Amino acid sequence: MSEFNYSLDSDGIGIISWDVPNKSMNVMSLDGLIQLDELFDKAISDNNVKGIIITSGKTDFAGGMDLNVLADMKSAQGVNPAQGLFDGVMRIHKLLRKIELAGMDFKTKKRSQTSCSRNYWNSRRDWLRVAIGLPQNICSR
Repeated sequence: MSEFNYSLDSDGIGIISWDVPNKSMNVMSLDGLIQLDELFDKAISDNNVKGIIITSGKTDFAGGMDLNVLADMKSAQGVNPAQGLFDGVMRIHKLLRKIELAGMDFKTKKRSQTSCSRNYWNSRRDWLRVAIGLPQNICSR
C-alpha cells in the first residue's frame, strides 16, 4: 500500500500527499521513505511542475518515525549494527537534504531548472492552538 501519493494540479503544482493507511497519524517507515524519494524525484524532474507541496492527508502532519525503523536499520547490517544505523540515518539525511535543496546540486548549490527561496515561513494558526512557524522552500521554474 502506498503511504505517499502524487498528483499534478492544473496550475502545475506537484502535490505529494502523505496518508499512511490504517493509522490515525502518519508515521514514517522505510517503505515510506523510499516512496517519498521516488515521488520527489518524479516531481523535480517533470518540466510541467512549477512548484511542489508536501502535505498530509490527515488532520495532523506526522507523529514521527516508526521506532521499528531504527531496529530494522540495526539488524540490516548484521555483525555491525552501528554501521547499519549510521547508514540508515544518512540515507534519511540525504533525502531530507534533497528536498531542502529542491534540485540544486549537493556540492555546488547551483540551481537546476528549479529556483528556490528558503526565506519563506509557513505559519499555521488555529483558534485553539498556538501559532507554529516552519521553514519552507518556495520552488518554481
